[in-house]
Amino acid sequence: MSSNAARLATLRSGKVARREAMSSNDGRTVIEAAQSLDVAAGLALRLAAVAGLRRSDLAALQWTDFDLETGQLTVDADTMFEPSPAVSATRTLQ
Repeated sequence: MSSNAARLATLRSGKVARREAMSSNDGRTVIEAAQSLDVAAGLALRLAAVAGLRRSDLAALQWTDFDLETGQLTVDADTMFEPSPAVSATRTLQ
C-alpha cells in the first residue's frame, strides 16, 4: 500500500458533553420500571446502583460470588462489597 488510509479519517473533537448523575428518585424510578418488566433486570440495576457494578461485572457474577452468611459479594475476586450496617443484607422475597 503506497499511502496511509488513516490520514483520510476525520477525528472527532475531544470535547464530550458532561453528563449529570441520576438523582436518587430517578434511579429508584428506573429500578422500579425495570423490576416491573423483568425481575432479573431490576435486581441487576439494584446491584449496579448499590455496589457500583458495571455491566461487565454484572455479566460475570456467579453464585459463588455471593456469601449469604457474611452478606458479602465478591467481584472479580479482587473487589469486595460489604453492605453498611444501615443496609440489611437479608431480603425477604415473595
